[in-house]
Amino acid sequence: MNCVHLRWAMAVVLTAGTWAAGQPLAERIPADAMVYVAWAGADSLGAGYEKSHLKAVLDASDFKTLVNDFLPRLMERIGREDRNAREAMDVLSAISGPMWKHPSAFYFGGLDLTDVNNPIPRMAILCDAGAEAPALSAKLGELVAKAGHTPVPLSVRTVGTRVMLVLGDAERLNALGAGDVPQAAATLLKAAPFAQALGQVHAEPVAIAYIDVEAIIKLIDEAVQKGEDRKALREWPLLRDASGINGIQRFIWTGAFDGADWSSRAFIAAPANGGRVGLASLLDGGPLSAELLKAIPADATMAGAGTLDLASLFQQVRTALGKVDPNAQQQFDEGMDQIKQRLGLDLHDDVLAPLGAEWGCYVAPQIAGSGLTGMVGINRLRDPAAAEKGLSQLEQVANNLIAQNMGNEKVTLLVKTTREPSGLKIHYLAIPLIAPAWAIKDGNLYVGLYPQTVSAAAAFTSGKGASIQDNPAFAALRKRLETGAQKGKVAVSGFGFADLPRTAPESYQTLLALSRLMTGVGDLMGAPAPALFPAPLPALMPHLAPAGSITWTDDDGWHMRAISPFPGSELFGGGAAMGPGMAMQAPVMLGILLPSLNRARTTANRVKSASNLRQIGMGCALYANEHRGKYPPDLAELVKTQDLGAMVFVHPDSDKRPPVGAPMAELAPWVMANSDYVYVGAGKTSSSAPDDVLAYERPGINGNDGINTLFADGHVEFVRMDAAMGMIERNGPVGIPAPRGVK
Repeated sequence: MNCVHLRWAMAVVLTAGTWAAGQPLAERIPADAMVYVAWAGADSLGAGYEKSHLKAVLDASDFKTLVNDFLPRLMERIGREDRNAREAMDVLSAISGPMWKHPSAFYFGGLDLTDVNNPIPRMAILCDAGAEAPALSAKLGELVAKAGHTPVPLSVRTVGTRVMLVLGDAERLNALGAGDVPQAAATLLKAAPFAQALGQVHAEPVAIAYIDVEAIIKLIDEAVQKGEDRKALREWPLLRDASGINGIQRFIWTGAFDGADWSSRAFIAAPANGGRVGLASLLDGGPLSAELLKAIPADATMAGAGTLDLASLFQQVRTALGKVDPNAQQQFDEGMDQIKQRLGLDLHDDVLAPLGAEWGCYVAPQIAGSGLTGMVGINRLRDPAAAEKGLSQLEQVANNLIAQNMGNEKVTLLVKTTREPSGLKIHYLAIPLIAPAWAIKDGNLYVGLYPQTVSAAAAFTSGKGASIQDNPAFAALRKRLETGAQKGKVAVSGFGFADLPRTAPESYQTLLALSRLMTGVGDLMGAPAPALFPAPLPALMPHLAPAGSITWTDDDGWHMRAISPFPGSELFGGGAAMGPGMAMQAPVMLGILLPSLNRARTTANRVKSASNLRQIGMGCALYANEHRGKYPPDLAELVKTQDLGAMVFVHPDSDKRPPVGAPMAELAPWVMANSDYVYVGAGKTSSSAPDDVLAYERPGINGNDGINTLFADGHVEFVRMDAAMGMIERNGPVGIPAPRGVK
């Protein structure tokens, strides 16, 4: 038995527990749980399941055969083919079956930091396995014994029908599992923070996930304090406070049956009196306006909307950088200034500031048909005239950059404009298959994959046709979600809507192909799959209804409520993004935005780095004027003679800092040892060819796509990595490692 692989398999099982999801075992979980995920079990779903759409759909799809026969056979076949896989399959099959059928929970209680260099986690999986407890306990015990000695203690304990697989210190958990804890207050069920969070969602959920963010932050605080990393000790408190993550206390999600339907609720505890900044401020979206809803047609089959102020977020990112490191904020500002000088527009003032905080998207047959390629995006603009000007400037910059990079190519790639008889000016990228387009009208920015889509969307709003507010299915669903949500009327800040009975006929074929891709592999491997999974469309249609969600923010935090016929039914809407998942618009938009901001930061640092190289180039030119045209022999000589600060030789992405107040005799050697720029001008003169290289960034410091390079005529150019590596080979010293992915 390969113990290494078996240990990996045990780790997979512990992690897989996070996918299970019930509160029945909360009385067996310690009150210090930082992560708790639980599930009532397929055999304990209660009366709600018996009359649900979920049961009807699963029965029609022969789901029991899939779970009880197909998946075990598939795991067995995989195990026969691969010994290492067999060990993992043994662990998964031993626990997945009982956990699927019986109440189960995953628990993470933090780390034992007695030895900060060897922290011991407190993790466990609990399963009230009923009659299967002895067999489950024996199988897990056998696997733990085969794993042998592990760096972190791994054990199995059984009390009655409860089986626990425990990683790390488990004395308190063992006591709870045995039921011999003298005070019930020691359990999560009685913990005040958990009870307060539970009060915002379903009281008796079928599935639940809970994260104590406050406790996790305190754990990080403790680990940093006890650790030996001085940089972390200095920077973590700044990063914690600047990001605003300490304004978020807890997260909870629950799922339960609501009549025949499936209901999801979520809550993020982030009290307003604590101050919502950074990440927490994303939860503070204001209510959606009637004007945005009027721009969505009544026949929309999918629609969603939310709030996010990009200009405000931009400023918060800048402020957060300054709180963490004043130099980082200065570099950010300098990078933005360089971009402004190079592109001729201010990213914040000209592009982001005119945009509004309200965003929406929809698919409506009357606009561009029912497919997802007909989707329309909308932004309710803060300043339409400024937005038109800023986006047009950005478009012109894009055209100029495209022209510069296309060179002598025999194709034309441009952002073009066309004007309708009505006077609407539509901008579009002229490429095959799709032509991404935008236009501004009636205070809205419209975006689509085709000019025709944008034209129809703008015309609809101008014509003041019936909007989604006039759609009976949408109105009924919204009323149902708002009822009982809180006292008074909910100020909805986001919603998602999918009219599944109308979208299912078109999306069903895609769903068939995806499901067959999975089950067909099993058939090829000798594990027969049920032929009618999923069920035929006529059997599913009676159990489909509109799905939707709403979000709102109050003094306690952020709330989400969603209704769908059954879990996963959003797939019949062509994608979960239009269903209840749309309610998570703030986290989703953040996930989309952060990479964009990161790219902006990379670009800004690239511009700042180019400025550093230009200063080095000017220093070389001045030195050559004083030394008969010869460039300096090394960077140390440049520092000594040309009054260049040490930070000129440090890339903005680097965390290096020269010694403060050090005399020149110390700075020159420091630059030689720490420079982020490779100097290859030794022996060259001012009469060198203009394309001779004088210096360049060390590869990989600003990403792997290229490096800034200083040439003998003083200009700096960003050279793509494939060409740069050849240039380094010809001009640079040996021994400089290539970045990852570059040979």
